[in-house]
Amino acid sequence: MLKRSITGLVLGVLMIAALTQYEWTALLLLIMILLGSAYEWFKHFVSLHSPLIRLVYIIFTIIVLCLILLLYLKTIEVSILHMEFVTGMTLFLLALTALGAVYSKTVVPSTVSWHNWIFYILFPILICFHFLHQDFQIHKWILLGLVFINWSNDVFAYFTGKLIGKTPLAPQISPNKTIEGTIGGMIASILTAFLVNQFLFISAYPIFQIFASGLMRFSSRYYRRFIRIET
Repeated sequence: MLKRSITGLVLGVLMIAALTQYEWTALLLLIMILLGSAYEWFKHFVSLHSPLIRLVYIIFTIIVLCLILLLYLKTIEVSILHMEFVTGMTLFLLALTALGAVYSKTVVPSTVSWHNWIFYILFPILICFHFLHQDFQIHKWILLGLVFINWSNDVFAYFTGKLIGKTPLAPQISPNKTIEGTIGGMIASILTAFLVNQFLFISAYPIFQIFASGLMRFSSRYYRRFIRIET
């Protein structure tokens, strides 16, 4: 526990420093995350498939890496409208995959399919850098705030689950995850979002407001669909 906490603290400080110092340090950080994540996904999922699929995986990863570098060098320009479409599609696919994993009694094949790295890894990294590249001096604080929210969710979900967690959330995916831990992480995320809005940036509040509204609509729709309650 202590070793894990110290390691997380050191890596967290390095990540904050890289993200907020210069655009090239943020670029280097994102490239390291991209390559590390792509390697882990390849080792666990892609390596089980044919050489052709492995080759496709490597080629697409290199293409996204080149796109990020070309954006940094200002060799190409990608419109905000196109990135908004990619962002919306990525969030929609992630939401569907998560819902399928939670409501299924067995591991959903699509959850761990080799091609899911597209919206698990490639698109999020590309979206993050494009967002930073638009206005690094302002957008780096917004991205840092989102990182804080994610960290608070992860940390408090872990400790809440350890202390009072009893009800499994999705045992077929992760036996140690509990509903109590998930609720603790959600509460911590909301509080962190409020603090981030108050002390890190003011203009980002509409982001959380729109996200919360969209999440409520999305949850309500699928709750009625799966539980079959008519309103």
